[in-house]
Amino acid sequence: MSIREIATPYRYAGQGRVLVSDRLADGTPAGFFDIGGVSKVDIICQDTILEHFSSVTGAAVRDKVFHLKRTVNVAITVTQLSISNIAWMFSGGVVDIPGGVSNTVISAKVGAIHALDYVNVSSVVVTSADGSIIYVEGLNYTINAEAGSIHINEDQSVAVDPIIDGAALLLSFSYTNQTEISPFTDNDSVVSLRFEGLNTAAEDKPVVLNFYKVSRGILKKFSVLSGHAATVDLDLQLIADQTRNNAFFGETAVG
Repeated sequence: MSIREIATPYRYAGQGRVLVSDRLADGTPAGFFDIGGVSKVDIICQDTILEHFSSVTGAAVRDKVFHLKRTVNVAITVTQLSISNIAWMFSGGVVDIPGGVSNTVISAKVGAIHALDYVNVSSVVVTSADGSIIYVEGLNYTINAEAGSIHINEDQSVAVDPIIDGAALLLSFSYTNQTEISPFTDNDSVVSLRFEGLNTAAEDKPVVLNFYKVSRGILKKFSVLSGHAATVDLDLQLIADQTRNNAFFGETAVG
């Protein structure tokens, strides 16, 4: 009987960053960008099998396993959010809107908040649609300049010309440069991911994982109001890259 040498145990505690890149026509990454602060990266493998049982012995015993389907997902928790990575996680893009001036007509509803087309507004002037009446901020209405909305006051008893329901109002204002996220405009794109990290349980030796072909998918949940610092959980589907021996991902570790 031969005695096999017991392998030295490999301990792993990872830290690092996750990068994302578009793919060129030949499948190589176009150039990676940091996705933002990440606290967790899990590789989740699933195997769908068909079992065959022999009945020759009387008691059926499993004598063959057929592997029908294998899937690999990557679950990522993002803790550092930005306009660009939120847009990416929503399978969308970012639209830059230059500042300007707007003249908008609305039908007033007393007590209601009317949303303007832009945020961070200034120099707001509210008149009747024909310009004959100039309404007074504080007496007729209040402005949330940062959010870009106007509230028609319920109590306008001290106003000379109160705004009534259905009145046509002309809103004139300026707005600064702003950025808008357009979600779900790029649902079918395939990207590459790369984890650049180190193993803190092995003298901080480097560990690199390349996920060659990843379905971008969409963000399933984003907590706009949660009472704590927001994090985002992504579940990304890996697609087999048939041009590689290790079709889903490759890992390089030192030591």
